[in-house]
Amino acid sequence: GRIYRLLLEDVELPRVPKMSRYSTAQLVAALDHPNAWQRETALRLLYQQQDRAAVRPLNELVRHGRSPWGRVAALTALDGLDSLSTDVPWPAFEDNDPLVRRIAIRLGERLAGTSPALRDKLCSMLDDKEVGLRYQLAFTLGEFDGPQRDAALAELLLNHPEDDSIRLAVGSSLHKGSGAVLQRLTGPDAFVASRAGLETIRQIAAQIGRQQRPADIAAVVKALSLLAD
Repeated sequence: GRIYRLLLEDVELPRVPKMSRYSTAQLVAALDHPNAWQRETALRLLYQQQDRAAVRPLNELVRHGRSPWGRVAALTALDGLDSLSTDVPWPAFEDNDPLVRRIAIRLGERLAGTSPALRDKLCSMLDDKEVGLRYQLAFTLGEFDGPQRDAALAELLLNHPEDDSIRLAVGSSLHKGSGAVLQRLTGPDAFVASRAGLETIRQIAAQIGRQQRPADIAAVVKALSLLAD
């Protein structure tokens, strides 16, 4: 303690702001502050206060925030206020920073089941160059069902056959639709001829065996006949 006091004898420490006294507008502005403590404190207070007046400035911050961390904080605050819109495209899906796009995908999970436009948007992001985003997308697609979702999961596997993380994420999303995805994988000759492609097919076939759904088992039988040919 003495050494600390000697070293800081001539140093003026910054004053800690009393953010509990901030207005809603000030709290929203603090989400874009370079100091992480201020961002996190503002986020906590906005959640606790549940002030609907924050929604409009938060949407503006998502669009025009200076830092990606600020835009992520604004998205998280909107989620905490149960005010994420299903209107697509969200500005965050088009953000230049991959972190913002990835968080937008994750936060959109619970809305996708009731928003065809949001499902369309998610399924259009398969070619994003960011690995972490594609990984998140593979998990998020598991939150809804249907042919569009099955085609998107199959495309992720076809485009990234060597990526074990993608295979793991897609497998976790195939609570339904395993047979439809398997049928799509056995179509392209190049995929079937590769070691990674065959391993992917084997893993999904094993998952179908565990799930024991008749329609999916029929898809395995059909796929095996195609592979034999």
